[in-house]
Amino acid sequence: MRFAFIIFIFFFALGSLQAQEPFIRSIELEYQKAIFDPARGLALKANHAWKITDKGVLQSGLLLNGLSAPGSSPGTSGTVDEFVGSCRLQAHTGYERLIFGSERLYGIAEAFMGARMSIVSGSLDQPSQEFNREFSATTLQWDFGTRLGLSYMISSKVGLQFTLTNSWRQVNNPLGLPPGFFFWGPDVLALVGVGASYRL
Repeated sequence: MRFAFIIFIFFFALGSLQAQEPFIRSIELEYQKAIFDPARGLALKANHAWKITDKGVLQSGLLLNGLSAPGSSPGTSGTVDEFVGSCRLQAHTGYERLIFGSERLYGIAEAFMGARMSIVSGSLDQPSQEFNREFSATTLQWDFGTRLGLSYMISSKVGLQFTLTNSWRQVNNPLGLPPGFFFWGPDVLALVGVGASYRL
C-alpha cells in the first residue's frame, strides 16, 4: 500500500509539470451523512487534472473527511453512552464527464484507496448494580472503494454536487453484497454527500 501511494504522488507531481492548468484545478467541500447509520461530518477534496477535453476531465485528488456519531441507548439494566468517530484520507482517480448533452451537468465516477482511523469511546452505567465501566478503542485500517455523483455548474467557477461514496472493504461479507456495501456497522461503508466545488 505504501508503494501505491509513492507511485500516486510521483505521477501526481509529473502531471503537474506537464499540464497548463494549475496544480490544483478544483476544490470540493461536502456535508456527508452515512446510510443506515447516524454518523455525519464534512469532507474536503482537492483535485488535479491530468487531461481536459470538451467532454470531461480525467483527474486525481486527495480527500480528507471526519465523521462522528455521538449518542446513548438505554439498556435493560443501564445506559450506554457512546461516541463513534472516524477520519479518512483517500487518494481518488476518476473521470468527470458532461452527460445528457448538457453544458453544465457532469457525471462523476472515481475509484479510491486510502486509510481510515476509527475511534470508539463511552461508558456503560448500571446504577442498580452500582456498576460503571468506561471503554475506548482506536483502529487504523486500509480502505478502498468507489465514488459516484452528479455535479451541476451554476457558473464557470462554482458547482453544486451530490455524491455517493461506497467502501468495498466489507464486500465479501458473509451476509451478502447489500450489507457489505451499505450497512455493516460500525464501519460506515456508504456516505451520501451534498456540497459545492470551486474551480481555481
